[in-house]
Amino acid sequence: MVDLLILGCGISQVPTIRAAKKLNITSIVLDGSASAVFRNEADKFIVCDIKNHEAVLEIAKKEKIKGIVCPGTDFPYTAAYVAQKLGLPGISPAVALMCQNKYLQRQVLKNVGFFVPNCVLLKTKHDFGKVDTLNLPIVIKPVDSMAARGARVIDNYLGFYKAYKEAVSFSRTRQVIAEEFIEGMEFSIDALVFNNEVFIVGFADRHFMLYPYFIENGHTVPSILNWEAKHYICETFKNAVKSLGITMGAAKGDVKLTSKGIMIGEIAARISGGFLSGWTYPYSSGVYPHENLIRLHLGEPPVTWIEEKLGFSAERVLLSIPGKLKEVINLNNTSNYPGIKLIHLHVKPGDELHFPCNNAQRCGSVISFSKGRSDAIYRAQVAAANTILRLEPNNKETLKWLKADDGFRMYSPGKKETDWHDADIAKNLEIITEITGKSIQQIIKIKNFWEYFYRGGIQAGIFSIDSNP
Repeated sequence: MVDLLILGCGISQVPTIRAAKKLNITSIVLDGSASAVFRNEADKFIVCDIKNHEAVLEIAKKEKIKGIVCPGTDFPYTAAYVAQKLGLPGISPAVALMCQNKYLQRQVLKNVGFFVPNCVLLKTKHDFGKVDTLNLPIVIKPVDSMAARGARVIDNYLGFYKAYKEAVSFSRTRQVIAEEFIEGMEFSIDALVFNNEVFIVGFADRHFMLYPYFIENGHTVPSILNWEAKHYICETFKNAVKSLGITMGAAKGDVKLTSKGIMIGEIAARISGGFLSGWTYPYSSGVYPHENLIRLHLGEPPVTWIEEKLGFSAERVLLSIPGKLKEVINLNNTSNYPGIKLIHLHVKPGDELHFPCNNAQRCGSVISFSKGRSDAIYRAQVAAANTILRLEPNNKETLKWLKADDGFRMYSPGKKETDWHDADIAKNLEIITEITGKSIQQIIKIKNFWEYFYRGGIQAGIFSIDSNP
């Protein structure tokens, strides 16, 4: 039996673990948490900090592994280091480090002619003067983090120090990158790489919200782009992957179509996390890339696949205002609706929830499938809107946020009448009456109801009622 070492045991690693089982390969899975949710899916689970490459190497030697892979998690250096030490397939540690460093990666790509945003490296807060060379608005973010942790746009220099402080708190090296914000439609691209040949195994339209943060509200597959535009973007991406020296394994790109051309946002030396590679792309195409991902990391060529046009798959995320989760209510048994493939929650009752400032603070995702693009999106949005995260009443953090004046309002009647799950005011009032058992006549008499409801949507409306029984 061939043993494969997999770094991480979250939802992003599940497709690889399951693919290994299908290929009759033993999965030895490492995660820093002894309570990793999916530990029982592994053939063998070991608690280990996957950032500690020396500790991972010792386990790899002991288990006599034949390959190592880090799907969906930004620690390719650990995998590359172990692979090099044991003579296993993979990229070099130097390439892995460069791919983890957004500034170094941009310099490499810029020097060989790719369009990347103008940027500067900030090693301390006293490097503020470097920012003057960039045109506003500017993106401030950690040089070495993922899931948009610590990333935000600033429209004026007055917001620099606050943004810098937030960004540096998420950086392992305590370094920050500042770059010009370029408008454009953004795409996620997944690729497998074997002997320097790049194979595209996923291309999705990305959807963002909650400016100045980069909260991905989900993605849709296949892309709305025509074949010619998609081909042009993919060829640019393939050349960028080769220029970075990713010759074996996987590459995940964030690419923008802008008025200035194809902009390479960043490229990670891994297959995507989230739900693109394991759910939405397979549902829409019939192709499951994680089996070939494993083959590559065992030194075998990928098996040829045929991409079919089965339909459309959409992800839409579950978000929350601050507070402690009391219960999850699945209205109308939405998880069994036609076309709903998955409702996955990252949170459970008792957890502290946060207003999303990065993608790690999202609460879950809904995955849908349909023959039509609009229908797939609609199904995902309805399922998300019907998954209610009910908060504990009288929570201090919830009350503090509801009273804050930060400019955010879920609804602004006459201007914005749908929430972040695309549900309108009337629909959410109907849901509130169903959940609380209160009539509209009773609800409108409750103290602060309208103030809270317009500020925080359905969660805040229910919180108001629960806090004033």
